[in-house]
Amino acid sequence: QLSYSRRVDRPSLEQTKPIREFSTPMVTTLGNPELRPQFTNSVEINYTKTLEKGSLNLGIYVRGINDQISRVIDTDYNEAVGNKLIVSYTNFDHNTAYGFEASFNYKITKWWDISPSIDYSSINQRGIVFSLNPITNTGTPIDRKITVSALTSRISSNFKVNKRMSFLLFGLYNGPSDGLQGNSHQMYKMDIGTRYTLLNDKMNISLRFNDVFDTMKYSFDTQYPYPHSGLSTWESQTVYLGLTYNFGGAKINGMNRKNREESNIGSSGGVL
Repeated sequence: QLSYSRRVDRPSLEQTKPIREFSTPMVTTLGNPELRPQFTNSVEINYTKTLEKGSLNLGIYVRGINDQISRVIDTDYNEAVGNKLIVSYTNFDHNTAYGFEASFNYKITKWWDISPSIDYSSINQRGIVFSLNPITNTGTPIDRKITVSALTSRISSNFKVNKRMSFLLFGLYNGPSDGLQGNSHQMYKMDIGTRYTLLNDKMNISLRFNDVFDTMKYSFDTQYPYPHSGLSTWESQTVYLGLTYNFGGAKINGMNRKNREESNIGSSGGVL
């Protein structure tokens, strides 16, 4: 399969509102009202092989990204203390990303199936960063050009106990990724869940425990505008209990939409 697509991603309210928000004692977030929409032109080639007990899908893609929206970090020159930071957003002029995707699903037995996938991308970035002089509280511009690589892998496995009950195991891994200003470290987690159906499969009761080992944390280090590192945590370890009932006869299909090119530049997850 050969396909071409063009997508527009418009800035969100958080990215454009010019109201300062307190983030940490040293970091303040601020939107950029001048942000432009991001346009992505994508050409993809996909190959699907149907197996006796599953399928294999391989794909490669090239994406041209105009006005890519990205976070940017700078010194807060309005503060007397020179090491306070402002995190905002800006547009890259143009980037070209290359990558591949691979997914595989296979039914090992009548009661056990697995679905691993991997996504790798590489993108060239160039921009002006500032190195802070703490004595004069001024920044020296530096023209940097780097190649950013991002790796994301997932695996899900279903265990069917009987016609009504099944268990799910899900794992996620985001590899480390370098950036113009900061380097993101690896992130990973594991979820478990169960589902029970009744009333002729019209009602589902589901229970899910997210981030079982409480490992989903974002950490980074950077040299610009000055050397520092950070760690961001959130309430990733949660328990979800849900009850759904289908009044009609048709199946409900959710709409999936890719996040804004996170596979190209890595998920920031924190102040960077």
